[in-house]
Amino acid sequence: MYLEVLQAPGQHAGLKGRKVWLNFQEAGWVDRVTTDVEFSKRTRKSKGMGHVHPDRINGWEQVSPLESLAGARPQDDMLVSLKNPKLVGGELRIEREPVQISGTHKALVTFEEKIDAHTWKVRHFNPETRQFDGPSQEVRTQGRSDLAPMADRRANRKGWYLYAEPDSKGTMVVAALEPKELFELPPDQMVRGQESSSHYLRNENWRMEPQCKGQMSKTLLLPSETSQETVPSLSSKAQELFKLGDQALVLHLFGGAVGAPAMMGIYAGHFSFGLAKVVQDEFTQEPRFEIEYKQVYAHNRGGVISGSQQWHAYMGDTTRGYLYDRPVTDALIPIPELFDDSKGSVPSDFLEQRLEEVMARYRSGHGDGSSQVTAAQNCSQDSSQALYAAGSDWKKAISEGKLNPGLEIVAAELAGHLTPWFGLAPREWQKTANNEKVGQHTFRWIPAFKSPKTILPRKNFEALADMALDKGRPVMLVKTDVLGADNPDTIPSAPFG
Repeated sequence: MYLEVLQAPGQHAGLKGRKVWLNFQEAGWVDRVTTDVEFSKRTRKSKGMGHVHPDRINGWEQVSPLESLAGARPQDDMLVSLKNPKLVGGELRIEREPVQISGTHKALVTFEEKIDAHTWKVRHFNPETRQFDGPSQEVRTQGRSDLAPMADRRANRKGWYLYAEPDSKGTMVVAALEPKELFELPPDQMVRGQESSSHYLRNENWRMEPQCKGQMSKTLLLPSETSQETVPSLSSKAQELFKLGDQALVLHLFGGAVGAPAMMGIYAGHFSFGLAKVVQDEFTQEPRFEIEYKQVYAHNRGGVISGSQQWHAYMGDTTRGYLYDRPVTDALIPIPELFDDSKGSVPSDFLEQRLEEVMARYRSGHGDGSSQVTAAQNCSQDSSQALYAAGSDWKKAISEGKLNPGLEIVAAELAGHLTPWFGLAPREWQKTANNEKVGQHTFRWIPAFKSPKTILPRKNFEALADMALDKGRPVMLVKTDVLGADNPDTIPSAPFG
C-alpha cells in the first residue's frame, strides 16, 4: 500500500512529499486478518442507518490490515504516524500498526479571543520565559462549531496542545485539541488505603453531579499506604511513581450523554485498553503522560475507526472526539512485569500484537464490512479476547525463556478474571489464541457467559482496576466530564454497571 509522507525525521527528510510503498514485516497475524471484503445485507442495512463502513474496499480481494485502515472512511483522510519504520530498498517496513493522529503540526497555546465559530486568536508558549507570551497567531478549527476552550479558565491558563495542518493559504487548520494539564504528572488528589481506594473507584469516580460537567481531574489511588503515614506532596508522589520512560497499562471507559445510543435508556459505555508512557514534553521539557489507545471499535456514525490512536485523535478530534460529549475515565496502572525486557522480549508487545489483530478484524468486519455490537461481540469482550490470547503467548514465551517468569503471577491473575469458570473460554477466544482464523458469524450470545466479567464495559474496567488495587498497585484515574465545548443540552451519564 502507498503512503504519502507528510513529515519525516532528518535522516529521511528526502521522503517528505513522496509516495512510498508501506508494508508490514512478515507476521502471521497479518495473513490471518487479510480477507476478501463483500458487503452483506446487514452491512447495507447499517449503512442506511448512517453508520460509516469501508465502502472503498467493498468488493476487493485479499484486503490487508493496512488497506482496511486506509480505506476505512469515504474520504482519503486517514492520517497516521509510524513506529520505528525501516527503509528497505525504497520500501517502508513496520512491525507495529500505524497510529491514527489528527495533525502533523503541533503547538502549545492559550486561547485569547474567539473571532467567529471557527476562527481564534491564540498565543504561543515561550520556552524562554515559560509563559504564554510568545507570538500571536490566528487559527481556524474544523468540525464542530461549539468549541469552547476558554470556558475552563484553569485549563486555558495551563494551555492547550493544538494538532493542525496548514491550508492552501498557510493558515493552520486545527483538527484536535488536548488540555495540557490533564497530562501533567501531579494528581489533583490522593486516596490512600486499599478499602478507600476501592470505594472511590466503584462509588465516587462515576458520581455524576451538575457542577462536574466541563471539568477534568486526576485522582491517584494508593492502596498500599495508610492515612497515618506522612502525607507527601502531590507532585513528589507522582514523580516517585512515574519516572521518565516509565510505562503503564491503560483501561479506558466512557459513559453516555443525552442523544447517545442507549438501550432502554441505559448507557452501557465503552471499554478498551491502551498504553501510557512518561515522556519529555517537547515545549516545556517537563515529564508528561502520553496515551495511545488500542480501540477495538465497531462501525459507527461518527467514523471512529478501530485501531491504534493517539489520545488527541480519539478524544480531542474536533470532528469526532469524545472529550466534548461524554464523561471519560482512563485508569493508568504501572505494571513493571508487563514492560520487563530483561529476557529479550517485552510482554506488552505480545498484547499490542493481539489487539492489532482483533482491531483489524473489526475494520473489515471479518469480510462483510460490518462489525456490530452484540453480547458476544463488543468492545469489552473482544479487547478481553486479545488479552486472553496474549496470556497464551506469554505462557509459551516464558517456557522458551523469552520472558521473565515473574510475569506468571500477573498472567494467572488475569486468567482468573477472564475465564472464571474452570478456565473455560469462548471457542472464538481459543481459536485466536491458537492462531486460527476467526469468522464473523460464529459469534453467539451464550458463549459470552464463559467470560461473564467482561460483558459489561464498566464491570470489566472496575474489576481489572480493583485487581490492581488488591495487589497494592497504584492507579491513576484521569477523568474528563464533557469538556471543551458549549453544549448545554448534553447531560453526562455514568456507564451502566
